[in-house]
Amino acid sequence: MGYRSKTAVSSQVVDDLGLIPLYPETVETVAGSFETHAYLINIYLPNGAAVLGLEVTRNTLKGCDVLVGMDIISMGDFAVTQKMGSSIMTCQILSSHSTDYVKEINAENKSASRRSKRKNPLKRLR
Repeated sequence: MGYRSKTAVSSQVVDDLGLIPLYPETVETVAGSFETHAYLINIYLPNGAAVLGLEVTRNTLKGCDVLVGMDIISMGDFAVTQKMGSSIMTCQILSSHSTDYVKEINAENKSASRRSKRKNPLKRLR
């Protein structure tokens, strides 16, 4: 799989679905390395996208049963935005367009600059 992190599932998911281990695997996390097993699953994302035949690992997860890895994220576009204390995570598989926040901000700033020049005719006379 290279250096892309695999999606992880909790022991509860493995047990509830009766997943059969494919092979032993060493997983490295910020807390260190540990031995676990890889499993083959199909996963359906909230936006309706299906990822079929995905190899995942069993991991100890806090507060969730599935941790989406770079193996899924790298299939399309992924963004996290924050506004007024709320975080929104969204992903799209396959990509349909590019999102470039810097380009958008620069265009907004340029447009705002033009509007401010039009509003103050005295600035043009100087």
